[in-house]
Amino acid sequence: MNILRGFKDLLFYEKSKKTTIINFIRNVYLKKKYFEIETPILEKFEIFNKKNNLFINEIYKFYNYSKKLICLRPENTTNCTRILIKYNKIIKVFYIGSMFRYEKPQLNKIRQFTQFGFELYNNKISEELNSIKLTNKVLLLHNNYKLELNNFINYKFKTVYLNIIIHFLEKKFLIKIVRKILIYKILDNSKFNFKKFVFNYKFINIKNKDKLNKFFFYLKTKIIFNPKLLRGINYYSNLIFEWKNNNNSVCGGGSYSYYLSKILNKINFSFGLSIGIERLYFKKKYNKKKIKINSNLNINTKNFFFVNKFENIKVLKINNFIIKFIIKKKQIIISKKRIFFFLSIINNEKLIKT
Repeated sequence: MNILRGFKDLLFYEKSKKTTIINFIRNVYLKKKYFEIETPILEKFEIFNKKNNLFINEIYKFYNYSKKLICLRPENTTNCTRILIKYNKIIKVFYIGSMFRYEKPQLNKIRQFTQFGFELYNNKISEELNSIKLTNKVLLLHNNYKLELNNFINYKFKTVYLNIIIHFLEKKFLIKIVRKILIYKILDNSKFNFKKFVFNYKFINIKNKDKLNKFFFYLKTKIIFNPKLLRGINYYSNLIFEWKNNNNSVCGGGSYSYYLSKILNKINFSFGLSIGIERLYFKKKYNKKKIKINSNLNINTKNFFFVNKFENIKVLKINNFIIKFIIKKKQIIISKKRIFFFLSIINNEKLIKT
């Protein structure tokens, strides 16, 4: 029996690693007074059927027994917005759950994935700064990611900017662009290579220069200002950012007040980001394969948890030594037949004295 394309079974070792990462991230944000929420996996399709939705063409949709069109959630921002409408007081929430998108499977990208994300509503710039700074610390613990940031999509110039893009494409390719088409899909297409064109419109890039300077000053971390960052141009407005490693994005987000205004019919400042847990895990797993084995160390002791008191053991672990704990005497005889660089025998009395 073969598994469906784009899906993956998790064995006990992989599952334990994934659970460790999830629990770590959950505890970090709970301490910062974020409220954890959970939303249903199945939703009405009409909730996501918005022209600004990034994943409108990647949704798993089907009819239920009542002939109602339902779908598997492709993202959780829209679901959180529903909670905002119902419970207006909650403004700092985070979630961890499975998302489903029918997209082309590739490295570190599957059709069912676990996503962590948080949403801020009625937020201030200080809350945006603190959330980005916190996320940056969390990601740097797992790998050396680079934070790229852009602020060229000014909310006031949203319509103007989209019209400029359509006019540019019509003129260059001599075709009539249907205005109902989703602009972000054009941006994702590699043959429409017009990032240089975007960069030339500097009047859009510098409109919120003061806000950008505040971000650079308060974050006190290395940030790459990338005016060619075109993440969700039809979805986000103002600030856009991504954490990347070798050009692979592991986390991204921004301000989506423009998208929220289409749902609520009023301007409501909102800000959020999402992290693909599998991408963190796959990247960590990939790096682990590159580790070279230096040597082996065998330790004979019944109460081997006392070994944590030895600083030498920590040094050996850092230098990628393989450490094996021998509990029975028979294992010492077996270990003599094998080639080891070190064989250390420690009795319990010495352990207690130390």
